[in-house]
Amino acid sequence: MSDSNKLNLVLVVDSLAGGGAEKVVIELARAINEIGHNAILLSLTKNTTYDVPNDLAVYFLYEERKKALHRSWARKRHAQKLLTIFAEIEDRFGKINVIFSNLDYSHYVVSACNLPNVYYVVHNAVKQTLERSKKMGPLKWLRQKRLFSALDDKKLITVSDGLKDEVQSLSLFTPKHVTRIYNPFNILKIRRLAAQTNAAIPESPYIIHIGRFAKQKRHDVLFSALDHLPDEIKLVCLGANQQGIQRLAEKMGVAERIIIPGFQQNPYPWVKQAKCLVLSSDFEGLSMVLAEALICQTPVVSTDCPYGPSELLTGSLSDLLVPVGDADALAEKLKSVLNHPRKIAPDFLHHLDHRQIAQQYVNLSKMEID
Repeated sequence: MSDSNKLNLVLVVDSLAGGGAEKVVIELARAINEIGHNAILLSLTKNTTYDVPNDLAVYFLYEERKKALHRSWARKRHAQKLLTIFAEIEDRFGKINVIFSNLDYSHYVVSACNLPNVYYVVHNAVKQTLERSKKMGPLKWLRQKRLFSALDDKKLITVSDGLKDEVQSLSLFTPKHVTRIYNPFNILKIRRLAAQTNAAIPESPYIIHIGRFAKQKRHDVLFSALDHLPDEIKLVCLGANQQGIQRLAEKMGVAERIIIPGFQQNPYPWVKQAKCLVLSSDFEGLSMVLAEALICQTPVVSTDCPYGPSELLTGSLSDLLVPVGDADALAEKLKSVLNHPRKIAPDFLHHLDHRQIAQQYVNLSKMEID
């Protein structure tokens, strides 16, 4: 592709820490480059649980690991600094064609720049996020509401159809336009990484859960379900805040059955060798881990939470969904899968291949600049 046809796309994200959305942004940037365009990562803070990609151009708005980006009085200052970074990027690469903002703090800061060529990618359920913040206190709720209000009259991308329907029905903000683009998955790379060996993986049978320790992920429901499974079945928990996971496991009397290896740069061998991956969340945006398990041809069981799992577990796999918050139903479905493993077709999620998804972002960008 000639340089004149190459697009410069900037992907802004809160951090490069170990969350699903952050992983999506890194993978999408690589895929955009693979298909002949130029993706630049811009992280608001230098919080980098994931390795900083050496095959991508990466900028940091702040060198600190943490920064209070939600404060309304500092918003314009953050935005001005961000505009300076955009100018540096243009000096190096040429005109920025489109900016894709990811996650709430990024939306809040980027929207204050008042730029026309921006799409805001919504990765998580809005109503449930607000409800969860309300339980954490009125200040948290007001902060979250303010962050979401930045999406009013903006061009949005949602990572699932369910999430698209939700943002179009809200009274909190009214989008200018909404496009659904699923998250990208480098299917061949995931399977290659899944084939690697890891001596820390137990030989005894286990199920696996991947997710940070947060109320949304419902570790309490997960641990209750574990208590109803055969004693020889262990539960591997991969995710941030190991101490929180350990404390809850001890409180619920299942600590001896939990394996907590900590954050893994390559979680796929753990997924591949698991008897089943389980998702116990109250809500998601799409659920990266479900898709990755299916790509590894590992059986899954998931709550039928908004949004995403029902769009991934289709056809003959739709019966692997259980009601949200129902530990008994989760346990029974896990027993069924453990006793009668499901076979996952290798091409089941071929439509989520990273190059196809990257092309959808490029096509949207071309429409923006035409």
